[in-house]
Amino acid sequence: MKKAGINQCFTFDNFIVKDAFQKRMYAVAEDFAKNGCGNGYWFYVGGQSGSGKTHICTAIINQLIREGKKAYYMIWSSESRCLKAMVTAVEEYEQHLMRLCNVQILYIDDMLKTCSGTPPTSADFNLLYQIINYRYQNKDLITIISSEFSLTKVIEMNEAIGSRIFEKSANYLIFNEIDMKHNFRLTNKEEK
Repeated sequence: MKKAGINQCFTFDNFIVKDAFQKRMYAVAEDFAKNGCGNGYWFYVGGQSGSGKTHICTAIINQLIREGKKAYYMIWSSESRCLKAMVTAVEEYEQHLMRLCNVQILYIDDMLKTCSGTPPTSADFNLLYQIINYRYQNKDLITIISSEFSLTKVIEMNEAIGSRIFEKSANYLIFNEIDMKHNFRLTNKEEK
């Protein structure tokens, strides 16, 4: 799990369910880990920052790694920035990209999030399309995605990417409404 970049502390057992949206997210994620990933499906969760998206996706990965699968954890903002910077070093770029494309399970955390908070660029969409399309065409590859964007918004921004994700994750698709009350990093702190 360390080699894959996965936080071993995030499990289904310690995911705290306080609200209806968390209960649904937990149920869909657990079903995906048990049934969906073996049937060629993907998992997509979008919505409010701090609502447990990374925890629940990591819980899925932790369970699948324990079952002997190989996974890689990709933090979109840092990894995409590195890849875009090495695009002129063709051989190195292709090796890194193929590692993302071919890993049995790829978890893309905070997909399309930029460090500066600006909208994703055409370079972001080009890179993401290469990864998503490759994995879409290879039915045995499992893809898990978290994003602050709803899948509807992803489709509006880039239909080719969004529709592929939708087709593969339609049975395992969750959106947590954007609401500061759902950011448990903020609401779990006592007022000082």
